[in-house]
Amino acid sequence: MPARMWTRRHNSDAGPGIDRIPLDVLIGRARVVTLPVTNAITLADVQALDLAGVTRLLVHTRDSDVPDDVFDHDLVFFTPDAAAWLGDQGVRLIGTGAPSVDPVSSADLAAHQAFLRCAVVIVENLCLRAVPDGDYEVMALPLCIAESDGAPARVVLRTLTL
Repeated sequence: MPARMWTRRHNSDAGPGIDRIPLDVLIGRARVVTLPVTNAITLADVQALDLAGVTRLLVHTRDSDVPDDVFDHDLVFFTPDAAAWLGDQGVRLIGTGAPSVDPVSSADLAAHQAFLRCAVVIVENLCLRAVPDGDYEVMALPLCIAESDGAPARVVLRTLTL
């Protein structure tokens, strides 16, 4: 399944469409971190991360290791306070291997709402299998669909050259 990207328009008609997301949000330095949580990424989990200067965060969880032809209904999700805190810290793009930042059973999509209120672009279904933690250059390019709230995206990581 390809990665999917969501913008504030997913939450509000007043938000920008996927075609209006600045490229400097989608391309640049990103940090990959592994969180060995079993279900929820909590405020304590994200507060323990070194996020100094990080505006793009890609979170590797067990979801990246689920086979592509399997849908794990017990996915790893973000708690709303963790999502809001990341946005408050200056994260502008969040990526996860899970098919959602919320639990499958969520009706209110509280983590989506928290990220989008903070203008954080959400990228779901990333394959971070075998990607070591560290800093990379990310290029997260969605299909350019005018006024759309989201789109499939091609996400590529490149090792930084020093």
